[in-house]
Parts: sequence; structure tokens; C-alpha cells
Amino acid sequence: MSDNGDRKNVLMLINILDDAISLERNARQFYISMSHKAENPEGKRMFRIMADFEEGHELELIARRREVLSRPEMKGMPAPPINIEEELCETDLVPGSPSGDSVEEIINFGIEIEKAAKKYYEEKLSKAGNEETMKLLSDLALEEEMHVRVLKEQLKNLDASRFEKDMEDIEKELGH
Repeated sequence: MSDNGDRKNVLMLINILDDAISLERNARQFYISMSHKAENPEGKRMFRIMADFEEGHELELIARRREVLSRPEMKGMPAPPINIEEELCETDLVPGSPSGDSVEEIINFGIEIEKAAKKYYEEKLSKAGNEETMKLLSDLALEEEMHVRVLKEQLKNLDASRFEKDMEDIEKELGH
């Protein structure tokens, strides 16, 4: 493939990663906003934990983006800034928002948005034009599935402080 074609493929990957970063960043902002509105101290804390969870995902995606930009086909090209789509948010992929601020309700809402994000990537996967794009979208869908499993596991223990510790342990175990 020509350098131009290779760059085009890299830029396509960057656009996908930018969308993924937007989903995570905007979901984090949503959870921060909800933490300010929550009246229940445990709910406030749970929203903050969920915001931190999304921030961790965002940082992983930014690192992945840097790796893609460091490819030889991008040599001599300035790195495009991250294109954050303000209207692209995991929480917008499902109707409504938690009506209360119970920890259980927040975790269940988190599960639904992670499932919706997985579906979002799977739908894009069906339209992917090349193998590398398909692999990236498949990886992103699998990561969202892992997030669903982490959150479902946490429903077994609704204590926010224990949830935070358990989530850290699970993510370390999975290499995140």
C-alpha cells in the first residue's frame, strides 16, 4: 500500500480512537455532574468512582492513540489533536439517567451504558473497511464487555469503599 494509503488507514484508526475517547471523557463528565447533584453520600461517592473508572478507560485509549501515531507511516506528519465530539457520550446511548442515587442503581446504569457502548462498536464493526479497523473495533467492544463484567461482579457487593478496592483489584488482574 502507498504511504498515502497507509496514512489514511492510520488516520481512520485515530478517528475511531477519538470517538472512543469522546465516549469515555463525556461519560466521566456525566458522572461528575451526577455526583454534584446526588444527595446520598454513598451515591455521591459511587458517581465519583464511576467517573474515575471512565477516566481510566480514557487514559488507556489516549495511550493507544499515541502508539498508533508513532507508526513509521506517520513520520514527518504532525499529530492531529484529539477530536472530542461533545455530543458523543456513552450515557447518551441509553435513555434516561439514574432517577436516584443509590449505589445499586448507579452500577446498573453503568452496566447499561457499557452494554450500549459495546453495541455501538459492534455496529461500527459491521461497516469496517479493513482488517486493522475491524480488530480495533473488536478490541473496543471486548473492552466494553469486560467493563460490563467488572460492574456485574460489583453488584454482589454494594459497599462503595469495597467496590472501589475490588474494581482496582479486578482491573490489575486483567492488566488494565
